[in-house]
Amino acid sequence: YWGLWKPIESALNTLLSACNLHPGTGVTAIIAGGTLALVQLKDIATTIPPEQVVGIFILAASSPLQCIFGQIPAVWSGCSDLNEQESMNAAILGGIIKLISAAIFAIVYAMI
Repeated sequence: YWGLWKPIESALNTLLSACNLHPGTGVTAIIAGGTLALVQLKDIATTIPPEQVVGIFILAASSPLQCIFGQIPAVWSGCSDLNEQESMNAAILGGIIKLISAAIFAIVYAMI
């Protein structure tokens, strides 16, 4: 821990807020997993704007960071012609695309 979590959490909260995503459940979806985030979302869905509900649902419905940094490179490098670095790059790109798509849906839904 060593005091490192607060700046990371603050950065994630700022990023998620800028993307019009609920920071609390967004951090849970990214770090811990979508199932836990959806349980949290169920409890607070009526208290947050609908576009944040939609964005967090999209974010939570896909895999957390533990899959990107742990499982995906090991599996992809073993069953494809990608090495570990290439599979890690592809997984990180997929994570970025996931966050961008959740933000786009949340922002577009807010305009409706």
